[in-house]
Amino acid sequence: MLESGVPGAEDSGELAEESGAAQAQQRGPIGAVCSRAGWKTLGLLCAVCVLVWIGALTQPDGLLHLHVLDVGQGDSLLIVAPNGRRMLVDGGPSPSAALDGIGRLLAPWDRRLDVVVLTHTDDDHVGGLAAVLRRYDVAHVLHAAREVSTSSAADWMDAARREGATVEQVSRGASVVLDGAAGVTATVLWPPHESDVGADISGNNLSVVLRVTYGSTAILLTGDIEEEIEGRLLRSGVPLRADVLKVAHHGSATSSSEPFLRAAQPSLALISVGGDNRFGHPDPGTIGRLLPLPIYRTDRDGTIDVMSDGRTIWVSTSRGG
Repeated sequence: MLESGVPGAEDSGELAEESGAAQAQQRGPIGAVCSRAGWKTLGLLCAVCVLVWIGALTQPDGLLHLHVLDVGQGDSLLIVAPNGRRMLVDGGPSPSAALDGIGRLLAPWDRRLDVVVLTHTDDDHVGGLAAVLRRYDVAHVLHAAREVSTSSAADWMDAARREGATVEQVSRGASVVLDGAAGVTATVLWPPHESDVGADISGNNLSVVLRVTYGSTAILLTGDIEEEIEGRLLRSGVPLRADVLKVAHHGSATSSSEPFLRAAQPSLALISVGGDNRFGHPDPGTIGRLLPLPIYRTDRDGTIDVMSDGRTIWVSTSRGG
């Protein structure tokens, strides 16, 4: 009988299996090390890609951005001009809220804020600003405070002095040119000069009111002013028309009067407010006066990004839409 194959094939097979097992045993630790090194390299590449992606997103895109940060029951807004200059208005109620909100928009290594504005010294506006001043490089600090009456405000003022920034008390008529080439300017509409304010006005009604213009579009930032100051603004004759209205005092019943809304003629309304807050903000009556405008709220929509090319307004939110 003839048998196919090579004499001694069974023995060769056993030797081959033993040899393969020995080689596998020898390669095992090296292969594991290579595998770990490969995963580390992959992880490093992924991290680099994420950082490059974040860096790309933070580059100027030729648009004016208003980011209404989701800081809970308080206000913090980051304005980014087409040339990339940045102005932060208020710092929300806490350091963590402010730093987290800004950190989601800027690259980790990017510590530049060109202008910081404190509208007034209530804790839900000033609470996070001292931490912002310590973390970021700030060139100019603007405020309208006549006095520092809370520990948070005192901490903010101390941080502003230590920062080395130019600190200036502003009043109506002052302006900040954010982008000279594009014509982006933030103009102070309120308060007037200290001698014209009145000794009985304090707190919310001393809020800095800003009107930011770019081309034919305008954004009105009202701090926490109430109906009394809305009336004084109307009588002063300052321009109030705005495509975008940051609703005063988190949608409180004491703000956003009918005459003021008719003068502003906004196309959309933004409310910075915390979910289930103890103040009942926003007030149903205020919402009723704003309707049928599109209304965006940080408690429902998260951080709100309003964009303008000087002619058209777009809106996106961190919770979709």
